[in-house]
Amino acid sequence: MWKRLAENKPLISDSLVQKAELITAILLTLIIIFLNYTFMQHGGALWRDEANSANIATMPSFSEIWYRLQFDPFPLFTFLLLRFWTNMGLSSDLAMRFFGFLVSISVLAALWFNVRMLGIRTPLLSLLLFAFSPLSVRYISSIRPHGVGILLALLTLALTGKIMKEFRMRYVIQTVFAAVLCVHSLYRNIFFLTSFVFAAMVITALKHKWKKVFLLLLILILAAFSLLPYWPIIKAQDYVIIIKVPVSLPQLWEKLYSALAATADPLFFVWTAFFLLSIGLTIYSCIFKAEQNVSQEKRDTRLFCTIVMITSIILFFIFLKLVSVTTQPWYYLPIMAIFAICFDAIVGTEKAGTVLRIIAAVAVVASTFSSVLDKCRTRQTNIDIAAYMLEKSAQKGDLLVADPWYLSISFQRYYSGQASLITVPPLEDHRTHRYDLIKAKMASTLPLQPLFTEILKTLKAGNKVWMIKETSDLSMVPDTPAFSLAPAPKSIFKWSGNAYMGNWDSQILNFIQSLPVKISYFQLLTDKPVSQNEDCSVVEIAGSQ
Repeated sequence: MWKRLAENKPLISDSLVQKAELITAILLTLIIIFLNYTFMQHGGALWRDEANSANIATMPSFSEIWYRLQFDPFPLFTFLLLRFWTNMGLSSDLAMRFFGFLVSISVLAALWFNVRMLGIRTPLLSLLLFAFSPLSVRYISSIRPHGVGILLALLTLALTGKIMKEFRMRYVIQTVFAAVLCVHSLYRNIFFLTSFVFAAMVITALKHKWKKVFLLLLILILAAFSLLPYWPIIKAQDYVIIIKVPVSLPQLWEKLYSALAATADPLFFVWTAFFLLSIGLTIYSCIFKAEQNVSQEKRDTRLFCTIVMITSIILFFIFLKLVSVTTQPWYYLPIMAIFAICFDAIVGTEKAGTVLRIIAAVAVVASTFSSVLDKCRTRQTNIDIAAYMLEKSAQKGDLLVADPWYLSISFQRYYSGQASLITVPPLEDHRTHRYDLIKAKMASTLPLQPLFTEILKTLKAGNKVWMIKETSDLSMVPDTPAFSLAPAPKSIFKWSGNAYMGNWDSQILNFIQSLPVKISYFQLLTDKPVSQNEDCSVVEIAGSQ
């Protein structure tokens, strides 16, 4: 050590740092593959969002799939992939989980592809901050378009960055293909594609390469115009008024924090530190252009990634404000993937930054692996256990009540008993999310009357009523007095779907409490924790006479 200092040589050689970086990245990749395999084995049954996707993909015809898209917030591409998958006879829960596993592994490959295209050795921060997160493991692998959409967004980012550096027609063709599929997997990807193209256009415009600027703009235009067939579908989604809620930046920030800190709370500060470091390095590169250790290509990459980060987060928040729906932490996975890749591309070019990435990776994985593994062993739902229990317990003539209505989407996938199923409120279609039917019920008079009639009929015949309810809302004590709201939008709640659903729940509970019945509760025990997204219990209601 003293000899190296005397010779004015660094204590740690560049080759040693590079080897340590590569080994750390490979080991972390293997760990993440293991976590995804664990989730595939333990994720279990499909929860309602996943069952919704499976039901759309397996509709009798393509025209029926296209018709169903107006009731779902995603475009066509992922449903076609799922249809191809199920047509090969791979429709069981485990086969569906394997589909999700393959998507997750493809996303890992895309992370490596991205940094290589951007001139970096390994995606160490992308693996650590994004792919290692239990949020990523569980929701990229879920049977929803999120994973495929993130995969295609990452490929499009890499190819756009490559065009910025090296113009070749094959890269342009590949980018057009990826960009079109990207926006046909997630509608919101059009905003991310805009940020990629805009960043590349800025870099090329600074070099006065106007032909390349025009070609980049053309890629965005082609991808945007490819979405035109969806316009009638989007226009027909007038039911979204019932799920719109006021959206504020503090609310969005809270969900973003939950996403960034999904691995552990301190990870939020790791994200913040690398964001500030990335911005600082970019500013330094732009100000000190004569600095010998920073090549022009490195400056371009840093500026490109910084513009991508800033524009993508702005456009994404604009998108969330426009749709004005309650966000979930997994909605932020695309922005997490983009930022993590940009961190790698900016910080990974510096030796000190590489050492910092290695230290962060080892420290975070060593301190959080056990808790992350536990989260990856979480069941997505226990609705299949409820269905199995009711197949054994409910008899012909009994009535099953899914409260709220959306539990019926996953329940009907697993239930094959003889008792009839009805929802709160009663709906004609239990296969997919039908907010259009909910909107119609909100605008109707006494929408629960058919349900009350069926409950009375069942109990008078000496049969039982079984309610499938969310465990978090298991109490059979109504929150509010029983009264029927005026048809929307004439009530004080206008078109608030949450208000009407809460009122319907109170009405049904008040109605049951007014009857001479005996109520028994059954919690569904499992050997694994169950996701809060769909943790259900069963309530037995029998006549007391």
